[in-house]
Amino acid sequence: MTLEDCLKNSLPLGEEFEIFNLQSPPRETSPIVFPEAAGNINKKNENIKTVKTQHFVALCHSQKVVFAVEIVVYFTIYLNSSAPTERLLFVSKADTNGYCSVKLNVGRIVRSIIAFILAIDPNHYLQKVKPGVRKLLASDHIIRRTTPVRKALKILSERKLDRNGINSKVHIPEHELYVKYTAATELITQISLFTRAEPQYLFSDSSKNPNKHILSGDKLLLWWLRIIDQVIVESFDDTTKATLQIPGEEKRIIANYLRRTKYKNWTVGDIFSKDPQDIALYRIPLFPDDPKGRFLEHLASDGRIHKVTVSTFWTELQARQEFRLGSTVSVIGVSGRYTGITNVLQPQDIVVTMSKNEFKNLKNYITGEEYDTSEGAEEAYMNIRDILKNNYASQMVKITGNFKSQVNAPQQNTNTINVINTLSIHRKPRA
Repeated sequence: MTLEDCLKNSLPLGEEFEIFNLQSPPRETSPIVFPEAAGNINKKNENIKTVKTQHFVALCHSQKVVFAVEIVVYFTIYLNSSAPTERLLFVSKADTNGYCSVKLNVGRIVRSIIAFILAIDPNHYLQKVKPGVRKLLASDHIIRRTTPVRKALKILSERKLDRNGINSKVHIPEHELYVKYTAATELITQISLFTRAEPQYLFSDSSKNPNKHILSGDKLLLWWLRIIDQVIVESFDDTTKATLQIPGEEKRIIANYLRRTKYKNWTVGDIFSKDPQDIALYRIPLFPDDPKGRFLEHLASDGRIHKVTVSTFWTELQARQEFRLGSTVSVIGVSGRYTGITNVLQPQDIVVTMSKNEFKNLKNYITGEEYDTSEGAEEAYMNIRDILKNNYASQMVKITGNFKSQVNAPQQNTNTINVINTLSIHRKPRA
């Protein structure tokens, strides 16, 4: 299943779109949940490996960027163990800017992108992983930071010259630069996201566009519940755990949000713990730009990190600034066995960067623009189009929509904005 196959039935009939699918290089990182067996907060369990990568997907129409979503994918691999591999999709940020000239069903688009990422073969990420600590390369012909100047000059003098008279580069085998893991036969898949209504996240100043529709906290929560509920119905087995947590809210109020879900096993709570008396440190994950993680850091600085239970954690979390602004905020979680297709990615469907900085720089060609006018959306499109052509000999994936909605008219306050997590926008100044 290609990216086109996955998205065409979610885009307006007959309309041509372009998709930019960017992925950061998979790399080892700290565990998303502190392992209880490690015993103290500074000790790492070498039998647990966590691999992290990011997807940034942007949708373009009529030579304008109109929508984007960022999803972080984690793999937890238990070495020397029969334990299943854990895959977690953290839906980090999503946004529209209101500059699409046709009506979009953003919910269908988001669901299709999540489905596409769920379908990616886990070994796509695990075959070439940047290690947390890279071993010293074995070759004596490599110049390192610690190489003395005299020895470095000697190494250069002994290297062969290319046809332009320049020292040729030393070929370093991939096995010396990367590590490889294999996902266990049994795979547990999780999805997590934090919902909170805000004017914008990925598109700076886009709230100044009157055609951008901003949802309230309640409506945003229900919107996301419909998306995730449908993902579960389509791609997970019937033993899957699906949860909703609204910090500080009564269970009966939270349960009211779940009345219209198609999947019948939704419960009030979270996917991270089974017992509310568990210590939060060993159950609550750390995600980028996540208020839960910031609160855990506060507990550590306060000296209570080893004492606060999961129940107390959720109770105290609602007193944090992010939760005191009068808007409904929530944590949605899914944990179960993925039953959908497994797909081998096509090269044209994705741009995998060589480094984390390269990923950030390419993403910034979109998020660094100002979207108070349509000029920002146009400049972002030209940025990505030109850099793909000139630096990658590539182009965005073109998709002709096949979804026939009831109305296919010019956009009037219907570009739904989806906002999830806290983000500080770093703007790229205009020339």
